[in-house]
Amino acid sequence: FATLYAPLFDIEKGRELNQLPTLLQNLQSGDYVFAVSKNAIVYADQVLKNIGLHWRSDLNYFAVGRRSAEYFSAVTDHPVLYP
Repeated sequence: FATLYAPLFDIEKGRELNQLPTLLQNLQSGDYVFAVSKNAIVYADQVLKNIGLHWRSDLNYFAVGRRSAEYFSAVTDHPVLYP
């Protein structure tokens, strides 16, 4: 039998992604940032790096799973909580 690879969907950045830097800058110290997937983290980090911004150290970061949290922590260089 031959294996057929046929993805059901493509993952693309959202239309609102370019608003992320402004939204992050408007957060209060101690606010939470939630990441829902590794792909979301990749796209968000790319946007911030493209304009020379870094992940803020005064925010709390949370991911929906352990692997996403580990990746998010590596990207932000900050602790990331997960359930």
